[in-house]
Amino acid sequence: MKLVVASRNGISQVDTETNIVTPFFEDSLPEAWDAYGISWNHEGLFVIVRVQGGLSLERVLIYNKKLERVGEMVVGQDQLRDAHQTMWHDDKLWIVSSGLNQVVCIPENQFDTTIWIPEEGEKGDRNHINSIWFPPDEDKVYLVAHNFQKGSEIWEFTYPGLDLIQKTKMGFQAHNVAKVNGKLMTLSSREGKIIMDDESKKIGEYYGRGLAISKDRIFIGQSAIIPDRNDRKLSSQGAVLIYDKDLNFIKKIIINQGEVREVRILDEPDEAHHLKPWLTK
Repeated sequence: MKLVVASRNGISQVDTETNIVTPFFEDSLPEAWDAYGISWNHEGLFVIVRVQGGLSLERVLIYNKKLERVGEMVVGQDQLRDAHQTMWHDDKLWIVSSGLNQVVCIPENQFDTTIWIPEEGEKGDRNHINSIWFPPDEDKVYLVAHNFQKGSEIWEFTYPGLDLIQKTKMGFQAHNVAKVNGKLMTLSSREGKIIMDDESKKIGEYYGRGLAISKDRIFIGQSAIIPDRNDRKLSSQGAVLIYDKDLNFIKKIIINQGEVREVRILDEPDEAHHLKPWLTK
């Protein structure tokens, strides 16, 4: 199985059988660029790149099947700031704009971009919404509200109506959302836990972020817990942890490109994504 992993210092393809990690940026990211969310449609693989500091605009890099960069989209700061996870759904690219507490929705033609504000209020990083998931068998969309020091929540909405159904308290500084065996799952990042509904399991002293789920495996991005964000680039080695669906540990693959931001399965259906593989075997 092949994964794609976004880290602080780049993007890598990971072979889970051989443990071989292959960076696929044609050159290293510029110092101020910061790779984050990944998704794709039938034509292109999208990588969200945040630009740290200054007034630089955030970007969506576009790759072809050979993992060669073929284009990019630049998104205005009034729409996208401190971008996190992204997901292609319903012929649109949905990008979580954590710094503005909103979701940017870019249609396939790249015109007529719309903004979804899931909770009205003062514009800004109030909840640090960081993750989005459209379950394949439900007319719903889920968001993760990190909520800083207040405890995280999973926000559940109808789709396409985008009406709030409920908010569920789950985790602390949480990231990612999906379901495993019908149970709602998130990563309680600051606590180093996986949480499924009312159950939780401590799986290490690390910051878990990035989640992919195959028919029999769970893949979790691992980063060190480092209080000073400026130290994470060099100090956080980064890895992918592999478990079975009963949360029995299988193995760890070192990525060595800084803290991990996203994990997706490239060549098999990913239950934490949209089930459509990017690569064919």
